[in-house]
Amino acid sequence: MLKKNHINRTGQSKNTLGTNDRILELYDDTLDTNDKIPEIRHVSPLTQKSIVGGGLGGGTQSDIRLKRNINIIGNPLNKVLSLRGVSYEWRREAFPQHDFEEGRQVGVIAQEVEQVFPELVHTNEEGYKSVDYGALVAPLVEAMKEQQRMIEQKDKDIAVLKTLLTETVQEMRQRMEKVEASVEQSQIRIDVEPPQIQIAPLH
Repeated sequence: MLKKNHINRTGQSKNTLGTNDRILELYDDTLDTNDKIPEIRHVSPLTQKSIVGGGLGGGTQSDIRLKRNINIIGNPLNKVLSLRGVSYEWRREAFPQHDFEEGRQVGVIAQEVEQVFPELVHTNEEGYKSVDYGALVAPLVEAMKEQQRMIEQKDKDIAVLKTLLTETVQEMRQRMEKVEASVEQSQIRIDVEPPQIQIAPLH
C-alpha cells in the first residue's frame, strides 16, 4: 500500500497510509484564510500524471465555468458494454517498485478502456497504462440514461400493444356475438313448421 504525502501551509509534510495514489494538498498563501480552497492533486504511481481537483469538500473541480467544448458522450451504452469488469492480482514480484497491494483486486483493463474512452487512459514513459477510474462515472451516467430511455420506450410500446390487443379482443367478441345471434335467428326459422299447401288435382 502506498503512502499519502500531505503538505500543510507551513510546508511541513507528514505520511499516512493510503491507496495507490499519492495526494498532495497545496495551498495558496496569497489568499485570505476565509476564502482559501485547497487544491488537491492525485498523482498516479504508474504515470506520475497529476489530476487536479479542489473544493471545500475535497472533490474534483467540475464547475461549468471552467470548461468549454462540452459535448454529451455518444453511444455510451455500447461503449460501456464493451468493457469488462474483472478481478485480478497484481504481479508484485515482477514489479516490486510499484508496491502494489496484495490479494485480489477489481477493476478494468486499461487497453480495453482505451479502445472506447482513450481520454481516460494515460501511458507513462515506460509504456504502462493507467485508468482514470473517477472519470468513468461520466460514461456510466450516460449509459444508464440511455438504458432508461430504452426501457421507457419499451414500456410505451408494450402499452400500445396492450391497447391494440384489448381492442382486437373486444372487436372479436362483438363479431362472435353477432354470429351467435344470427345463428339463433336461423335456428328459429328452421324450427317453425312450414305452412300446409293443398294442390288441386288436374282433370
